[in-house]
Amino acid sequence: MGGRSVIVTGGSTGIGLGVARRFAAGGDRVMITARTAEDLEKAQRDLSSVGGEIITSVMSVSEPDDVQRTVAVAVETFGTIDVLINNAGICIEESVLNTSNSIWDLLIATNLTGLFLMTREVASVMVDSGRGGVIINTSSINSTFVEPLYVPYSATKAAVDAMTKGLAVELAPYGIRVLGVRPGYIETAMGSKVHNGSESRDKYRESVVRLVPAGRWGSPDDLASMYEFLASDQAAYMTGTSVVVDGGRLAR
Repeated sequence: MGGRSVIVTGGSTGIGLGVARRFAAGGDRVMITARTAEDLEKAQRDLSSVGGEIITSVMSVSEPDDVQRTVAVAVETFGTIDVLINNAGICIEESVLNTSNSIWDLLIATNLTGLFLMTREVASVMVDSGRGGVIINTSSINSTFVEPLYVPYSATKAAVDAMTKGLAVELAPYGIRVLGVRPGYIETAMGSKVHNGSESRDKYRESVVRLVPAGRWGSPDDLASMYEFLASDQAAYMTGTSVVVDGGRLAR
């Protein structure tokens, strides 16, 4: 489409960077956020090669003051916000028996509270503008597909799916669509890490490929296409659902 104003949280690496690149290449104005200035500077240099207006914000999505400041800068720069990609998230691998309160709190704060705070702030801008908008939440196949050592992470992503449905119903009267994307095994620093050091990286990667009917890991580009579609007018009758992009892993 082009010409839209887009915020991508967690936009400096991995899925977020791939999504930001796709929107920027289409002529949209994009703000990317991350927790470190160094990562954002590197990402901004990367994205500048595809054109479009790129701005950045160093922030933590779980800090209300950071969220308010970031959204205010986006509105001041772009005039409004048309698309919010709630992508910031973390995955911590640990047995429930060994999961500390601090790890649990960090997962909730980043994966769930951060999504809530960003949505509340941006949805208010969208309502006030009278133009509606699109909010897309990054979930995971782990929201329903449970693996050992991922119970707290899975719980946060199941909650993201529930929030996506509820937000879609509540915000529909304002012309705001809310959708989710549930990635499978994606080729990113977080997605391809070795599980608990129990096997070599190569063996782990091979074991994943055997589980995925498509016969390969997914890439950020595979996901970027879906985010682009969901944010477009082609998906105008879609809201309140989370789309799986996993190469067939859940089917198996």
